[in-house]
Amino acid sequence: MLSRFDFVKALGGFKPRQVYLLLSRTGSGKSTLLNALVCDASKSTRISFFASEEYEDQVRDNLTDRESANLENIDIISERLFVRDNEDISTKDYFDWLRGKLVAFESKFLVFDNLTTSNAYITKSPKEQVLFYEQFAAVAYDLEIPVFIVAHVTDKANLNPGLLSPDDISYSKQPAKKAENVITLEKVLSLVGGETEMFTLVRLAKNRFGTVNRIFRLYWNNSARIYTSDSERNFIQVKSILDSRLRM
Repeated sequence: MLSRFDFVKALGGFKPRQVYLLLSRTGSGKSTLLNALVCDASKSTRISFFASEEYEDQVRDNLTDRESANLENIDIISERLFVRDNEDISTKDYFDWLRGKLVAFESKFLVFDNLTTSNAYITKSPKEQVLFYEQFAAVAYDLEIPVFIVAHVTDKANLNPGLLSPDDISYSKQPAKKAENVITLEKVLSLVGGETEMFTLVRLAKNRFGTVNRIFRLYWNNSARIYTSDSERNFIQVKSILDSRLRM
């Protein structure tokens, strides 16, 4: 699967039968990064892009406004249309519907944006939320595809200036505990030489073997309004710099 980003290569790419969880604060550039990942992957892979908040035309516009996604390789699915007509849908029926979409499109990659804004998820009890998440792992395993899930963090984490951790996920903590891979996205303002400088950072916080501390700086093209590349930085050095930063 193609990608312009070194952090994806550091993950070994997006591997079948694994779940990847991206956590971010509000306004951190999550959608912009996600669109870049999907655009790159669509050049060689059939993708099911699931949107919990947006309609299909909105997602399509986002993927083509700044990026050049191959829309023939992307099946856009809006939860809003399905759940609107099935307000009391069970987890089983929800994932039977989702699996049917994946199989019909012969998808090789599921992108789910956003777990913590999905009405089918957030309206359930904490116990039911765990069962809901476990269905993603079952989909990844049974269909032999990677599953990439986006989630927000808690209100407390939104205000906390520290680096995000997997436990900062909104609602149930179990998805972050159970996912093989957890990635965090941070946008910060740091004091450098008496002036403020903005950084957007991607941290590989967890892989299937445990905690990871690898961090990458994303580079932004202001005229095109896209992320173009990234480079790995020394985690300890970056953390020490960020200890005195001003957060966006």
